[in-house]
Amino acid sequence: MVNESGVSFGSHRPAMLPSMLGWMGFFWWLMVCNGHFFHKNHEHLPRRLTRSASSGISQNEVQYVEDRKKHTSTALHEFFKNSNVDFDPSLFTDSVVGLAFSGGGYRAMLTGAGEVAALDARTKGNNGHGHIGGLLQGSSYITGLSGGGWLLGSVYFRNFSTVENIVNEKDLWDLEKPLFVAEQAKDCLSKIKLYWRLYKNVSWKKSHGYSVTITDLWGRFLYRQLIAGFGADDILDNNPRFWRWSDLRHEHWYTERLAPFPIITVLSRVPVYRPPHEGSAIIEISPLEIGSYDKDVDSFVDIEYLGVKLINGRPDEKNPIIVGLDEAGFLLGASSSLFDQIFTGIIENLTTSKSLANSLRWVLQHTGIMGLRDVAAISPNPFLGLSHVGNGKGSAISSSSTLYVADGGSNGLNIPLQPLLEPSREVDAIIAFDNSGAELDVSWPDGSPMTKSYERQFLLPGSPPMPYVPDKETFVNLGLASRPTFFGCYAQNLTNLPGDNVPPLIIYIPNAGYSTFSNTSTFQLAYTDKKVKKMIQNGYNVATRGNGTFDEEWAACLACAVSQRSRERQNLPLSEQCKRCFDRYCWNGEIASDGEEAFQTLRTDRSLLLQN
Repeated sequence: MVNESGVSFGSHRPAMLPSMLGWMGFFWWLMVCNGHFFHKNHEHLPRRLTRSASSGISQNEVQYVEDRKKHTSTALHEFFKNSNVDFDPSLFTDSVVGLAFSGGGYRAMLTGAGEVAALDARTKGNNGHGHIGGLLQGSSYITGLSGGGWLLGSVYFRNFSTVENIVNEKDLWDLEKPLFVAEQAKDCLSKIKLYWRLYKNVSWKKSHGYSVTITDLWGRFLYRQLIAGFGADDILDNNPRFWRWSDLRHEHWYTERLAPFPIITVLSRVPVYRPPHEGSAIIEISPLEIGSYDKDVDSFVDIEYLGVKLINGRPDEKNPIIVGLDEAGFLLGASSSLFDQIFTGIIENLTTSKSLANSLRWVLQHTGIMGLRDVAAISPNPFLGLSHVGNGKGSAISSSSTLYVADGGSNGLNIPLQPLLEPSREVDAIIAFDNSGAELDVSWPDGSPMTKSYERQFLLPGSPPMPYVPDKETFVNLGLASRPTFFGCYAQNLTNLPGDNVPPLIIYIPNAGYSTFSNTSTFQLAYTDKKVKKMIQNGYNVATRGNGTFDEEWAACLACAVSQRSRERQNLPLSEQCKRCFDRYCWNGEIASDGEEAFQTLRTDRSLLLQN
């Protein structure tokens, strides 16, 4: 069987016993969930571990962003200067910029990697006139979900590495190996002993009341592929040490404020059998906290204490204090739990042996996870019994002993805009990279994540405002889903939106085929090394408009958009160059819903923009 990238799956069939033991051991290894739990005494804990979201962002986040201004202002000044703008670069260095990277599997991760490289001043040759290098250093926030979250995890848990360095690491991002390839057992007996120890670890987790889902397996795989590397055999040990989200606070990039503040998102799933919808609570995960501004949660908890049983935000003194559930791979897996659904297909299709498939199915059933295939379970629920939620009446989330979360884009809001729309973050401009694949399409964007995010503010009272955007048919019919577009260019025109806050200007940059066809399937799990590099290069071209081939003023136009809210605060007029840019890129309110037939025709009519 050959997948879309030309990589052969299951073309070799090893001897039955080693193969079965290898696969079973691999699944058991993935499910080692006690990785590195820590026990603490109650006297070492604050009396209250949650805070109300009504107070806005935490003081620690405020301090991070404030301290970082010395870096962002310098970087923005350099970016403006290199962009050949016709305004004074020193006037708008107070702009608060957020970057958002959509989901979309490895397509989103690889395309997003090229986009990050384009924004990064550390990329070779990226700081000359007309380039957009330095915008990464000039940004205050960066968000990701699913495949976009994998990108953030890989970069940040590798000490804010460059994309170039990650790609050059021999054991990282090795996508030529098909997903879930069995470990080759050199010593069968020693492997059996290891598998048994790992199985006991899973049993330990279950016996202590922790919920286990397929996301635990998925997260272990992602950790090894994106963070530790395939050569990191120490994570096969009986008690491996995994990176935690709270560990990031001690990294050099964090203590020196050298990187945008990172956030990934997941969705609440209540009840667990109901798929996420537009109203599902969007839960943020950062090095500092986990929580949500949506009314059903309306709270945040220090992520270091994920695993502590809390009742109304206070530690339950009847239970032991166990922390360490903020493990990197598990939460990255939670943000992409849609991929849990592929396990059934893998069991049936990666081998022609029914007995092996039955063996793998037995492993999943015996460990109690077959019933929950696209959800992650955070147990105990840190938001249990919160008295301020729902005006004291609580919510379905605060009433559940387990917090069930799902893929951050599984409700259609596949670009993580919500954290950047939060008014207390005071973001001026969002650069939204849409590497989604539309339903029933050939995996090109159709603008629907923007449309759904816009509609959400009217669906949920108290949601932050977002600039006007058109329907997805207009996105496609006017070509907005295949080229950059600015939304909310003029604050004075943003009337009749909920709340009193001015939303950020949104720079929408969708995936398109510049130098390669980058519309690979969301569920494509293997890529040749050559295709990986082509996808990353294409992402670079998406962000730079073909290195300025399609618009010599693209960098300057980005600078105009990034600086616009600061310009408006100072009551300064647009420069002549910025007027030209806004005429070119700002959505003018035109609607072109010409019917499904035209929509279907246009949405699949794509060709390479750059001919080699």
